[in-house]
Amino acid sequence: MGATNYYATTVLPLLLAEFSELYPAIHIDLEVGVAEEMQRKLAPAFDLTINAFQGGEGNGVLLRKDPVVWAMSHRARPHLKTPIPLAVLPQGSLLRRWAQEALTAAGRRWVVVQESSSVEVLKACVLAGLAVGVFQDSTVRAAPGLRPLLPEARFTHKYKLIRFA
Repeated sequence: MGATNYYATTVLPLLLAEFSELYPAIHIDLEVGVAEEMQRKLAPAFDLTINAFQGGEGNGVLLRKDPVVWAMSHRARPHLKTPIPLAVLPQGSLLRRWAQEALTAAGRRWVVVQESSSVEVLKACVLAGLAVGVFQDSTVRAAPGLRPLLPEARFTHKYKLIRFA
């Protein structure tokens, strides 16, 4: 099975623990990666993936909807810098693609100052005030010290960035 970092760290641990208690003879191998990689490996390497897609895309069963938000520390204002410093997942991540395409479409310059496959590492960078991050809203709400940039700065359909103030 393949899964993105968010699902592998928040949804799957308890679910897989319960599954393994109910079905102890079944062994599940879990690989964690970015959305593009998980999608590419579905069928040749994985029987199942738990992945993120833009609304209206992807095949399968919808497990949840979670808006994507810009986030920053309560103690810093990195979104006012030029270029905007970003903390993002590796290439192939849907959240990274959304962030870069949204900023580029809005005519804003950006630079990746932190890249990690760990959401915890990215949150630490953003909490320190070094960068702006793009996370699922539930991730930001669960992280003391992080706050959504502004409601107006959220992604809308097809990466449109309304305002980044």
